[in-house]
Amino acid sequence: MSEGALPRFDTASAPGGAGFSCSRATGVASRRLANAPKCGGIGYRAGTNRSEASRTIEGLDMPPTPPDTSLGCSNFPTPPARQRVSRTAWAAFLSIAGRPMRRAGRFPIAGLALATWMASIASLPARAQCGDNPWLAAAGSAAPSATDLHFVPDTGYRLDGAHNPSPAVDPDTGDVWLYYADGPNSYRTVSPDGLSFPSGTSPTDWELDPRGTPLPDGSWRRYAYVPSVLAFRSHASADGIVYAPDDGTVHYSLQPVDEGWAGVYTAFTNSQDEVILIYLGAQPGTARRAISTDGGNHFAFDQANLLGDEAYKDCKWIHWDPRALLLDDGRVRLFTMVQGPDAALPGQRAVGTVFSFISEDGSAAMSLEAGARLRPSDFADLHLWSLNDPWVVELSDGRFRMYVAATATDDAAGSNPRWVVVSATTALPNAVPSLRPPGLLLAFALILALGALGPKPWKRSSPCTCPLPSR
Repeated sequence: MSEGALPRFDTASAPGGAGFSCSRATGVASRRLANAPKCGGIGYRAGTNRSEASRTIEGLDMPPTPPDTSLGCSNFPTPPARQRVSRTAWAAFLSIAGRPMRRAGRFPIAGLALATWMASIASLPARAQCGDNPWLAAAGSAAPSATDLHFVPDTGYRLDGAHNPSPAVDPDTGDVWLYYADGPNSYRTVSPDGLSFPSGTSPTDWELDPRGTPLPDGSWRRYAYVPSVLAFRSHASADGIVYAPDDGTVHYSLQPVDEGWAGVYTAFTNSQDEVILIYLGAQPGTARRAISTDGGNHFAFDQANLLGDEAYKDCKWIHWDPRALLLDDGRVRLFTMVQGPDAALPGQRAVGTVFSFISEDGSAAMSLEAGARLRPSDFADLHLWSLNDPWVVELSDGRFRMYVAATATDDAAGSNPRWVVVSATTALPNAVPSLRPPGLLLAFALILALGALGPKPWKRSSPCTCPLPSR
């Protein structure tokens, strides 16, 4: 695939410019300035990456491992046993094919029948062998009163033909600054309401770029994974405006458990002045954590299987695209995307469910929060087939808004597939969100009002029933 070309939607390509993977730093409502190698310039589908040597590679199936219950992770689903039907069928067929034919025609016929059965099973979608998303059952439903967990899709696209959104909120004006990629190029656009964005321009500085990480001493650093050395280096800034490469210092080297590979990552400073690095390691990528107690200069490995999904690698029911959000009370919310065994197929199959985990300070255990945050089917007015790279910011009025890349088409048949950026927003704090379509509730309220004020248009012998719309 050429640079900037739209990727095939049944495969995937990777984030990151040559020699770098994309940093995923927390987006908080303060000034973020960065100047590092452009990241996320290539359109991609989470889970598999472009295969150039200078980029990280994903897509290998890994054998499942038992969940590590000693890590303090809570409410994780019990992994189902995957039926390796096609592998068993091949073994049986080869066993039969290798035997001497004691009766003419007996084993060739049996082998042919078995091979036919094997081919039919192997042609089934991966989901038929792996089952449904286990995290949906594990998460259940969020309480209506949890207003910060209910994201309601905003109408339309924020940007058409864009991907890799990186938003931040200007603490002085409340404007939303949105960095994004279109093919290999990076752009920036600013919107007063965070919904209607003008066409972006190539940035001449990195003001409010959320990929920079503020450090305890007031300086800034933009971490970057360098595959050639299997380690994280950085660009640094004293004022958050001008960045320069560090002196080559290795802040963190991959561990043996990472198997020589790192994917998407997020870095942030918590309320204890620890700098936390959460990254995907070991293809196809599950979350690990490293912690720095010296101001972000050196990180020590903390743990693997951070989100309790190691046992799901074989079927790819694992959490990709981690992104941290610092809350006002010091807690850290980590947003992830689960794609599963099948890639998006516009016109036929939509994938990508956003979940969230919560931690007291980012260095403590990560607990799965109730309910799914967002799914493609939530966007009733659009034809979306994937959600990728969710990034949540807190708006000036206390609401939360998620910006996310999506595969979109013009119709349900899958015409004109392309990248877009969409968004979803929570209700105002302390407001109980409506879980039913507002238009239907309004119509129902109007019917009740007319019935109370005006003459009854129905007969007494046939009372009117007006049921609430179903959820």
